[in-house]
Amino acid sequence: MEKYIVKCDIKELYLKKGEILIIKNSVPCLAKNEERKFPYIDLHNTKFFEPFTEKFKRGDYVKYENIVYEVVGFDNGQKRYDLCFIDSNRFAFKGVAEKWLEKVEIYYFLSSKGVVQSAVTGKDEEADKWRKLTNNFFTTKKCAQEEKIKILNKVINGKQKTN
Repeated sequence: MEKYIVKCDIKELYLKKGEILIIKNSVPCLAKNEERKFPYIDLHNTKFFEPFTEKFKRGDYVKYENIVYEVVGFDNGQKRYDLCFIDSNRFAFKGVAEKWLEKVEIYYFLSSKGVVQSAVTGKDEEADKWRKLTNNFFTTKKCAQEEKIKILNKVINGKQKTN
């Protein structure tokens, strides 16, 4: 999907700087109000518009000042992100510039006690490496739970010796 950001106020079209236009069925419309369409806009006019891509989306996990947060909002005009503590509705920071953020991924693994736990890439690079090397690195919680069941079935069926 193509997106464009309005670079300055355009009074004739009631557009404000920072608003996002998306292309829907070959017609530009406001991202927040798809009913407002603009059939005669030249989006390639660099005086008024520029191509726009968000580096991070709502729900992405990012590292900021060596702590992991969840992206919960975005200010179009300033290209700044609002961050929340993970699994919380409490704001940690508002208006963080994207240049200070690094995307991280959540993954799941089985602990030494067989408990499915989660971690984020980059927080402990040695642990990440070891979990990948030992095939104890899962992209979803469901995959980790399925692996736990496979291991338990092997032990129960006597296919694996334990010390």
